[in-house]
Amino acid sequence: MGGSDENENIVYLTAKEHYIAHFLLWKLYRNTEMTYAFRLMNANRGILGSSAFERLREEYSKRSSDLLLGRKNTDEQMEKQTAAVRAYYKRIGAKGRPKLKGVWSTDSREAQSERMMKDHHLSKTVVVDGVEYHSLREAGRQIDVSHRTIKRWFSSGRAYYK
Repeated sequence: MGGSDENENIVYLTAKEHYIAHFLLWKLYRNTEMTYAFRLMNANRGILGSSAFERLREEYSKRSSDLLLGRKNTDEQMEKQTAAVRAYYKRIGAKGRPKLKGVWSTDSREAQSERMMKDHHLSKTVVVDGVEYHSLREAGRQIDVSHRTIKRWFSSGRAYYK
């Protein structure tokens, strides 16, 4: 907190002690730097209790909003941000990608949905005890059993995909 990086001013901490130190610094100072640092330590880890995490997230959101209040991005800044986001999703692949609105036409979306439904195990035609059903779920509703139970019947031959 403003001190130097000289040896007499450095304290060596375990990972757990480091985490606790950041938690205490955030609780004590409640400034932008400590909020940001502690939030980064908790990114996608679920270590923090739910109520403390909620307070941290709300404070981070407020501080970020306060920092950006009244700022207007230039077209150049917007293009850089867009390029960075696209590069990020290209790097991580489709997994976790947010649903893009307006990119696909309605026809394209419906065609893709049909292709996916045709191949999905819950949408395939299934035969149970000689009776044909449109899907596992439909068969489960009609027979009044779970679709998972019907899935188990595949091994005995009582049910199968058509």
